[in-house]
Amino acid sequence: MQWLNPKAWLASLAGMDAYAGSELHLAWQLTGLYFVICYASLSCWAAVSVWLRRYVDNPKRM
Repeated sequence: MQWLNPKAWLASLAGMDAYAGSELHLAWQLTGLYFVICYASLSCWAAVSVWLRRYVDNPKRM
């Protein structure tokens, strides 16, 4: 669902324009940076979700 987040798309575009302007190599660097940060963030969310599911799967803990 992250692909459907318009706020994230606008923030990405604004950041690229603010830092890269018309220099294409800076735009690619920022794109790579965003990819790494978003991938790491998504991985953390997935890991916490797996842990949380195991934790609340027990009716006593729920």
